[in-house]
Amino acid sequence: MLAFIADYQDSEHNRELVAEEFSQGIDTPLFETLLKTQLFPYQRQGALFALNAGRCMIGDDMGLGKTIQAIAASELMRRLYNIEKVLVITPTSLKHQWKSEIDRFTDLTAVVVEGLKPDRKLHYASESFFKIINYEIVHRDLDLINAWQPDLIILDEAQRIKNWKTRTAKTVKSLISTYAIVLTGTPLENRIEELHSLMEFVDRNHLGPLYRFVHNHRLTDADGKVIGYRDLDKIRASLKSVMIRRRKNEVLKQLPSRVDKNFFVPMTDEQMRIHDDFSEIVMKLASKWRRFRFLCDADQKRMQMALACMRMVADNTWLVDKQTLNGPKLEELEIILQELIQEGNDKVVVFSQWHLMTDLVAKMLEGNGIGYVHLNGSVPSKERKGLMSRFRDDPVLPGVSFHRRRWGGA
Repeated sequence: MLAFIADYQDSEHNRELVAEEFSQGIDTPLFETLLKTQLFPYQRQGALFALNAGRCMIGDDMGLGKTIQAIAASELMRRLYNIEKVLVITPTSLKHQWKSEIDRFTDLTAVVVEGLKPDRKLHYASESFFKIINYEIVHRDLDLINAWQPDLIILDEAQRIKNWKTRTAKTVKSLISTYAIVLTGTPLENRIEELHSLMEFVDRNHLGPLYRFVHNHRLTDADGKVIGYRDLDKIRASLKSVMIRRRKNEVLKQLPSRVDKNFFVPMTDEQMRIHDDFSEIVMKLASKWRRFRFLCDADQKRMQMALACMRMVADNTWLVDKQTLNGPKLEELEIILQELIQEGNDKVVVFSQWHLMTDLVAKMLEGNGIGYVHLNGSVPSKERKGLMSRFRDDPVLPGVSFHRRRWGGA
């Protein structure tokens, strides 16, 4: 009880401090020099929300800059709350990207924790404001993390803990810190249990016990199968003090102008044949859902697989059958890249959802004598920083970098 009262008093003091220092809200002059770049208004709002809440979730759409909002919030907490230690937990593929962003936008020190445990122990003992680790080592380094005692913990791509039954989720939720920021573009993907699991890290008492939360909001049929959810507006209302979420269409006017050119490439007959086969599976399952308002787990997986195959074959038949090469997108990309490379020293970034597609692009680039760097989940963490630096800084490299889309993170 005494600890609860002390936490409440600290929170009230912090809110009074924020109200005093940020009387002009996002127009407060401090934002002008907070980072080595200017934040968009909605990003200022997100950083200020995190500062005021202390423990919160930022659930903005992908591409809206959740990382820089978390970095800005960390700097605000350093200045107002005197925090000294920030732990960033992120997928392995994003550790060096986090360090790069911190180095680019702040003068704060950051260390990527990696290597064998003796090496990691030295990293935790080193002087740095940020320490960046991946989810997989939290369990192994729990003693080292607790000994370091972070003031703020940032969870990036926090959907990694949406399944409350996993060891990773349980271990992450056992971590102790005064402040916390959870970053995810998908706070609710399929089941409300996932949202409850994420919120447990922010405030384990906010949504109440899982069994009661599920009972109050889940709809089931006579056989006990889940057929939907109710009172979602009540959940949204209860989260207003601890979660901020903006869609791209809500902040579009604040974003810089960009020139978009859409190149529509028709599929070949062979692509269409395979595409239609999977489309028929989707239509049958959709019809089943319309009749029963429910799909079992096996049917849901079949639909997800069929939809994924429809998308893959739209790139190239090789992605589905690994035997034939049908798909004009590769040839169209080849023409575009040749023109860009010939016209100047532009750097080009190519994203694909599919690893197999990036392999096809790599072969095409090699055939044209075009240099590139290839970043995907199979590239060891230690090599990523060097590849990113080479792509960015090497004037000899003609300039194509391509990634699986998920590599970019939040």
